[in-house]
Amino acid sequence: GDSANEFTKVSGFTGGTRSELDASKDLFNAMWLVGNPAGSTVMGAQTGERKFGGINSSGRILEAQGFYSYSALGTGAAEFFSFDASNVDEFSFEINFSDGSIDNGKLVIEVPSVTSFGGSHTIRWSAGFGGSSSGSILSGSIINDATDIVANTNLESDLGTALEGELGGFFTEDSSALSGVAFGFNVRQPASSSDDGNAHVLFGNLLLSGASDSLPMLTLPESTVDEHNISWGSWNNPIEDNWVVVTPEVNGQVELQTANHLAEVTPTPVANLQGTANYETTIASSFIGSGSAGDVTQVVAGMNVDFNTGAISDGSLQVQVAGSQAWDIAFDGTVNAGMVDLNSLGGTLSDPGGMISNSIDANLGGVFTGNNAEAFVGGFDLIDEINALNHVDGIYTIER
Repeated sequence: GDSANEFTKVSGFTGGTRSELDASKDLFNAMWLVGNPAGSTVMGAQTGERKFGGINSSGRILEAQGFYSYSALGTGAAEFFSFDASNVDEFSFEINFSDGSIDNGKLVIEVPSVTSFGGSHTIRWSAGFGGSSSGSILSGSIINDATDIVANTNLESDLGTALEGELGGFFTEDSSALSGVAFGFNVRQPASSSDDGNAHVLFGNLLLSGASDSLPMLTLPESTVDEHNISWGSWNNPIEDNWVVVTPEVNGQVELQTANHLAEVTPTPVANLQGTANYETTIASSFIGSGSAGDVTQVVAGMNVDFNTGAISDGSLQVQVAGSQAWDIAFDGTVNAGMVDLNSLGGTLSDPGGMISNSIDANLGGVFTGNNAEAFVGGFDLIDEINALNHVDGIYTIER
């Protein structure tokens, strides 16, 4: 229809009986819903990330109408079975109004009293979807790896997990406020990829309320380097031998040195080094380093510490250089009055072609930082004893 013509429903179905609609027609267009799209003023007032819709009991699924269509082998005459809002177990999605992205969409609809499989069945459709928005207009598509159809009597039987389909819709407004979300959808399981060799289609539309939930903004923690005011970099007085040295400074900080890198760290007060802790690489971790093959591109490390006994155990250090060379060191050690002594238990050097060396001269050390030893700043200086041209040194952080 348009402004000069009324909308007309050209086909009608009775649940459980065959439709007069030609199977070649686009079933998505067999259902329609008229609403007032939200204008630019209303949409401009929407901010942040929000979740619309929900499960059936949330009261946010206001109306729904549609049909499940079954076609034997994909070529037989289609049969249609209706559903309404009471059959929509869930319809929800999350939208980021800053960039228009739609994520974590979920559609779960159960169509009861389907008699095409030798008995009365409930057909359960479960589909994930994502998409985008432009102004008040929404568009999306089914995400294959989150979908399935199940025929459920006393025994569940999968009908297909390779669903495809599209969704379209718009935000509505009333009295200059966002009042709802209208969606139309067409979800298909083609006969060519269904588990039972038949074609299955779910199509319809629904109306959600304008109620929504604000989603928490996820932020990354501050890096250990920033949080504990660690300064580091390459230094202008490199040394010939491999070493890691921790030197106290007058201002209460300590200086951690490797062959080519240096860090200034505020150590944890000795009185606060108590209890036991596990340290490992986290998203707050950082590293700096370089070697004969290039710059260090990744460091993964970890260790267990018993401050009461001073024992450091289960230490591991993995250093990747230029994305190809990999150093792997095991270690243990002790901590006494804040001073850390680490001992290599052996290591290897490898590249994509295999092991290069299993004889590594590893010099390791470090210092705990933070008021309660929240982090460890470690240094490493590694040389291949078989071929001394292979070497790497650097500094890293791991967290409690």
